[in-house]
Amino acid sequence: MTVTFLIKKLHGCTVLTCSYIFRKSKLLPLLTSIFLIAEVSALAQVVDLAPETTLNNNDKSLLTRPPLEMTAVLDQDDNQAASNTPTGRGTAYLLGRLEKLSDEVMLLRGQFEEQTHLIKQLQQDNRDRYLDLDRRVTRLPDSSNKPLASPDITNNSMITPSTESDVKVDEDTVYQKALQLIREKHFDDAKKILTQQLITFPKGRYADNAQYWLGEVHMAQGAYPDAKNAFLTVLNNYPNSPKVPDATYKLGHLLDLMANKKQAQKYFETVISKYPDSTAARLSDNYLQRLGDP
Repeated sequence: MTVTFLIKKLHGCTVLTCSYIFRKSKLLPLLTSIFLIAEVSALAQVVDLAPETTLNNNDKSLLTRPPLEMTAVLDQDDNQAASNTPTGRGTAYLLGRLEKLSDEVMLLRGQFEEQTHLIKQLQQDNRDRYLDLDRRVTRLPDSSNKPLASPDITNNSMITPSTESDVKVDEDTVYQKALQLIREKHFDDAKKILTQQLITFPKGRYADNAQYWLGEVHMAQGAYPDAKNAFLTVLNNYPNSPKVPDATYKLGHLLDLMANKKQAQKYFETVISKYPDSTAARLSDNYLQRLGDP
């Protein structure tokens, strides 16, 4: 019995009749296989439609990418996921802290360099003062071969001459003793002797020199206000003294050290204009050039 004949028999028959025909027919296994194949085909169509409804755009793009590119995308997704984890946030926080600490270290280094520069400048100023003092002291007449008296500097009556000749001898002795102490850098003792000399011989032949060297000693010790007063006294009380150019130059130097550059410049210009051939004028010109440097 062929399939075509069976179909013709089945056309128009009842359910019971169809059932009888199927049981008697040897084509029942064949028909069963046909029905199973049809069912499997239907299920396959359903499975084919599933990806279209469940895959998103990203998943579709992954399916079409080559293996290496797809691996890179997956690694990127892993890194992004790690940054969103607590560990990832901790790493970002540590990096931020390191950057902030680096900025603070740079700031501290800058402040340290500024302080170092200031210290070097102060040291250079001190060296300049001592070198200038040494240069002036070495130009003094050497009285080492002369017998010098050693007056008691604590006794206010150490210089009480009874005659005019004694006045000259004692003033010269005291002044030379003060200069010797300056050479040896015994500034405190020199300052006491110079002060006592000015009290005892206010109009003596070495009064202007004593006043000037008193200012030098104060300046060497860093007592700038006292040094300034001493040099001003030279200008006011001894206007015709040969120490006036040096005292004027020293006033300019002092005012620069006291952060008054404008006033210092005026004193330097005064020395250059009034005493152009003096050593103080050359020193003032050099100092003005330094002030003009940035």
